[in-house]
Amino acid sequence: MTDARTALLAASVASLRGVEGEILTYLGSLDEHVVATMPEHLAERASARFDALDAYLRAGDHDANKETPAPRSTVAVAGPASVAAIALYARHSHAAIAYAALFEMSLRLYDPRLREIAPRHLNEAAQAASELAEGLARLVSDELAGAGLDCHCVCPMCSLGACGCVSVGHGAAATLSYRDGDPAREGFDLQRPRPASQLADAGVVAGDRLLAIDGEAVTSVSDVQGALRRHDIGERVELLIAHGDVRRHLEVTHVNDY
Repeated sequence: MTDARTALLAASVASLRGVEGEILTYLGSLDEHVVATMPEHLAERASARFDALDAYLRAGDHDANKETPAPRSTVAVAGPASVAAIALYARHSHAAIAYAALFEMSLRLYDPRLREIAPRHLNEAAQAASELAEGLARLVSDELAGAGLDCHCVCPMCSLGACGCVSVGHGAAATLSYRDGDPAREGFDLQRPRPASQLADAGVVAGDRLLAIDGEAVTSVSDVQGALRRHDIGERVELLIAHGDVRRHLEVTHVNDY
């Protein structure tokens, strides 16, 4: 395949392969005594990640097997805003850990001014990184949709138009947010449904919430997927959807799965 979807994925993988290569090169340049102070297996894990990405590229039928250098701290993603968010996250994370080191130095070397400055700046940098990480999944989703690259997932949810990919992507990046997860809300937040999907045809829009399936409350991707998978393909499923304060029942067909 050489379509826009495949080309974008290949470019992102190739760019990340370049980042992993930079990590390996940097680790290889360090004195062995410095390496001994680092967490164990950094090089082995980076090498394994590099090899996995390289194997992905070599297995494809796209033209991504050649080396693709990546600007430091930046990975090719969906568009300029997500690239900027990743670069800013890396820089704020770098600042946060450097302020943590500065704070420890100010404590042990007793510098009262830096004892006040360093933790305050650490918190500000970490908060900025947290906000960037938490918004990335939705940002990438919006950029892909803006480029005409709608959801291709074939899970039960996405096949109906109730795409859960942003929620899953957000959860996967949660460890980057420097804090606990979001407080629980009623129902499951819906993204813009895939065009021509059952929910799109029914008038569901981004920001609507899926409250229940077959009368059972749902709040997470696992809740929704589990409820849909209790039905055989072709069976009807009852959804309760909220649009603001207005609630309505929809009947849809379970049409697809992995």
